[in-house]
Amino acid sequence: MTTHRFVYVLVAAALTASIGCNRDNITGPPLSATPVPPAPTPTPVPGDIAGSWIGSATTPGGGGCGKFDANATFQQSGQNVTGTLNAIGGPCGFTNQAFQGTLVGSALSGTSSGADGRATVKGTLSGAGLTLKVRGLYIDTPEVDMNLHR
Repeated sequence: MTTHRFVYVLVAAALTASIGCNRDNITGPPLSATPVPPAPTPTPVPGDIAGSWIGSATTPGGGGCGKFDANATFQQSGQNVTGTLNAIGGPCGFTNQAFQGTLVGSALSGTSSGADGRATVKGTLSGAGLTLKVRGLYIDTPEVDMNLHR
């Protein structure tokens, strides 16, 4: 009787193995399937920079102007931003600089131009705060830093 039992167990194991290896019972993609490419990294949603901003400006690169009043007004359409920058500080300041640039996530970049010249502008939007670095308006004042809030 033990020989018969051994044969039954052996037959049952063989049937189970053949059923388990049946292609219809395997789940998941076939081994020869082409890999799925990773999802693209989404473009950061621009922050909300539209409106009026006030604060102060300094000239860390020299110029001896100390701290002075500053303001900006921006309009926004998606990532595109336009506006006006003002830093009222005697020889280191500027008024009515027309700004044009983009806001990607919290990073603002663009240019400004007006009677005082043309400058590059880079900034960071952080909640209710905005910091801007205006570079290239004056030879003796390489940078004006603006710290603004709503």
